[in-house]
Amino acid sequence: MTTPIADFVRAYAASGGVRLHMPGHKGRSFLGCEALDITEVAGADSLYEASGIIAESEENAAALFGAARTFYSTEGSSQCIRAMLALAAWNAPAGSRPTILAARNIHKAFLYAAALLDLDVDWLWPEEASPSLCACPVTPEGLEAASRLMREYVEDEMGTVSMFQVREALTGLQNHQDYYKAFYHQIDGRMVRHDKVHNLFGYNMTRAADEGFERIAPDKRFLLFSRSSYIGMHRCGGIWTGDNKSWWSHILLNLQMMPALNMCGFLYTGADLGGFGDHTTRDLLLRWLALGVFTPLMRNHSAIDTREQECYQFEGVEDFRHIVGVRYRLLPYLYSEYMKAALSDDLYFKPLAFEYPQDTFAPRVEDQLMLGGEIMIAPVYTQNAKGRYVYLPEEMRFVKFMPDGSIQQETLSPGHHYVEIALNEVPLFIRSGKCIPVAKAAECVAELQSDALELLGDPEAEYWLYDDDGTYKDYDNPANRRLLKKMS
Repeated sequence: MTTPIADFVRAYAASGGVRLHMPGHKGRSFLGCEALDITEVAGADSLYEASGIIAESEENAAALFGAARTFYSTEGSSQCIRAMLALAAWNAPAGSRPTILAARNIHKAFLYAAALLDLDVDWLWPEEASPSLCACPVTPEGLEAASRLMREYVEDEMGTVSMFQVREALTGLQNHQDYYKAFYHQIDGRMVRHDKVHNLFGYNMTRAADEGFERIAPDKRFLLFSRSSYIGMHRCGGIWTGDNKSWWSHILLNLQMMPALNMCGFLYTGADLGGFGDHTTRDLLLRWLALGVFTPLMRNHSAIDTREQECYQFEGVEDFRHIVGVRYRLLPYLYSEYMKAALSDDLYFKPLAFEYPQDTFAPRVEDQLMLGGEIMIAPVYTQNAKGRYVYLPEEMRFVKFMPDGSIQQETLSPGHHYVEIALNEVPLFIRSGKCIPVAKAAECVAELQSDALELLGDPEAEYWLYDDDGTYKDYDNPANRRLLKKMS
């Protein structure tokens, strides 16, 4: 197959010198034809034997372009990018300056390494050339340290310089806190250190969108949320908690961040369920979803090159379907408590000590949260656990949503208890004298039957439900509030 891009690459490869192609996150398809696709090097994500990688790459390049040691290609992690850059410089003919052929969407680490190795970069699309190291602030000292380590790695014959050291050095060139402290902005005649205002960029992005929607449709509500933010942005939108990892400890971290963000004004928030970085597992995702049921933002999200972690990627998909179904069953209550908190400047999530200030043990509990005015949540966040210990400041009703659709209830006395919770069960605790509404299972919000809600909890309790159309700002409409109580 012949295309302008293919012709360009062939001519480029035949022109001599050492060149490297790294497609970046978007794969190899940018070349425009399968005939030019260089086979991915097996094991490229674990580059311990550089010579083996070079040999395979040379063989592929020679077969495609008829010129050995001309064109190297590989895919994989950013570690692989940096290693191949080092190899390109290492194998450069004497007196020549290696050149790298780069596509759009290229990894920043590629550019950092190229600059530190003094490599030229040619662009398939020159108008999309990236600014390389100008993309983020870097001090001369930081550049020198990373450059020195990079060259030590290239020249190292004894294996004393680890690729992991190089990776950390290059990664540190991006978003390094010391660099943010090293330069200033001149604002209204005074110097302001960058790290003091860095997050204002994300804040003003959301603010600009919010003000734009306010002008376009002042009576309507729009959902905005961002990863980057600043104090005060809760007036414009919510946030998620950033690039977490598929680690069991990050379930607990997720739980602990919720009231902290609420106290900063951010009620609409949540984490990347299952973890953004690293590879999740079936049990980790199930446990994390059982927490995500209760967070305003419930979203499973992961990074490129990690395990595909949609619920249907795992065996026993009915367990995932059940947990997601519990979210819909609890939505009337969760939305009601969220809106009550937002309209009354209250917290959606609270530490136990906020509700039980006289309880001397409550301040020590950091893995349980109060949600709204009626329930407490205590997710399992330990691998292979069959359940967990919980502390109850008062008598509570222990509720489990079972995989067969039933709801199991048990009244527990105040104090410490061990409760069993299977992977496919969703637990919560209802406070004494309280009740919550639960809907029938549905596959979307539009199918929820708000006129057929079941009340769980104290049979004598009543619940004020807040429910609106979700579109307009008619918050004070009396029709949005109604009293629910069990029929005698």
